[in-house]
Amino acid sequence: MSKDKKAGLIPYFFNEEKGAYEYLMMISSNAAFGGPDPMISKGGMDIGEDTLTTAIREAQEELGLKVENLADHPRRLTEKSYKNYRLTVYFAPVRSKHDFGEFCYETRETRWMTLDEFVKDGREDHLVFIQDLDNLLTQ
Repeated sequence: MSKDKKAGLIPYFFNEEKGAYEYLMMISSNAAFGGPDPMISKGGMDIGEDTLTTAIREAQEELGLKVENLADHPRRLTEKSYKNYRLTVYFAPVRSKHDFGEFCYETRETRWMTLDEFVKDGREDHLVFIQDLDNLLTQ
């Protein structure tokens, strides 16, 4: 039995004032879908999509990502198995944290967060991704 596949993208930038990387998270408009805490934008693959295409599409829908705002091509961070699906996570720097469009009805709000802020308020099962990415960027 194969698991459903999902993919997500973490846009990021370096905040000079804070001296730390910030990551763009979403808060679901319906707590039944992911809970009330900030989390990685992610979703299921459509027919014919690969994980990168899914990750970009989901970020466009749930974060308002404008592809032209990406400062570099997204890179794969990792993949993790959950009970019912496999999640592949990508990351990419953005040119401006302010150049995002409207997000879809699935998102109540978006929030830029440092690792420390995510540790305090973020979705617990997504913390490993943010920690891995922060470690990778700060090496």
